[in-house]
Amino acid sequence: MSTSYETMNSPEPRVEVMDTIKKYSDEILKEGKVPTITNKEGGETAPSGDPHDYASVTRYKMWRTESGGLDWVDGEMNPDFEKYTDNKRMEEARAQLFFTATAAIESHNNGQVEDADKYSAYASQVLRKWFVDEKTRMNPRLEYAHIVRKSEDSSEYEDKGNYFGIIEGDDLLLFVEESSRLEELGLVDQETLSGMKQWYGEYLDWLTKSEMGIRESGMENNHGTMYDVQVATVADFVGRDDIVIEALNRAKGRIGTHIENDGSQPLEMHRQDSYGYPLYNLYGYSRLSRLGVKHGVDIWNYEAPSGGSLRKAFEFYLDNLPDADEKPIQSERHGQLFLTMRAAAEAYGDQRYFDVPTKYFPEDQLEDEITKDWFSFETTQ
Repeated sequence: MSTSYETMNSPEPRVEVMDTIKKYSDEILKEGKVPTITNKEGGETAPSGDPHDYASVTRYKMWRTESGGLDWVDGEMNPDFEKYTDNKRMEEARAQLFFTATAAIESHNNGQVEDADKYSAYASQVLRKWFVDEKTRMNPRLEYAHIVRKSEDSSEYEDKGNYFGIIEGDDLLLFVEESSRLEELGLVDQETLSGMKQWYGEYLDWLTKSEMGIRESGMENNHGTMYDVQVATVADFVGRDDIVIEALNRAKGRIGTHIENDGSQPLEMHRQDSYGYPLYNLYGYSRLSRLGVKHGVDIWNYEAPSGGSLRKAFEFYLDNLPDADEKPIQSERHGQLFLTMRAAAEAYGDQRYFDVPTKYFPEDQLEDEITKDWFSFETTQ
């Protein structure tokens, strides 16, 4: 995922929302159980046999053809999607981290030292369990993500993942963003931070040097965009500014492929969810654009030689959205809509973008649902 509520400069959460966050945080502390990748809880271990390896099967039913390629039906859900539970464990850990980190920051800002300490201690524990503790940490790779069936009629799956499964690594970015928020206020210890940065440095090497990572970097649809989001965000976290700049410039270069002169996104619009995928791509670009501001690379206003630009893509998307009663945007994408359009409103100084989310989802619903799930909406391929 993804970017936090505060870092996207959206309105401050309502008092009731913060009360809910603290309530959830207290329940998390009371239970005291951090979900880890090594605790499969009924799910299967990666084909490697190593419980530290993240593994998943494709969200949509996908199979290997006789010629060695892949075939699938867009939108046909894979009945075996819950075969592996690592994504669920990670989602639960992300939620725990968000709630306790936010509660810690709020308590710190209100001068509630004891509360800040107890919430931040648990948030740090989540980070250590996933990235530092040798007994429970995840291996810094995604070699077993998006495993496919051996054939259309087979119930068996291959022994390796696929490069396009790297898109699931977007879920790892919230851990980076929350730890950075805690670090700014001195609410996470240096040993935990050092261990995290070592882990993410290894993951960055895997992303940029492995065969799977290199293949994913060449994807021309939203996968390429989200690959750059991962690389740029992780490189920024571990202090590799050279790789950040490289990823941001690569993202600029993708605009000419992704966005036509009229602002349309053909590679995304042909999908069954023809409004969701262009939004998802814009969501990725908005995150890259904000990092670009930090590093002096202007993606918001860049125009490709072919005439495509991010501004045109936003205009096209807004101009072609049906009325709200036609429900063109699936509810699980409310977070993407909210964050993407509010970021564009800030970048372009345009109130229309700011107002779009509440046209399709009431403001209270957006805040409550984003708070409840906090970017737990699923990434898709």
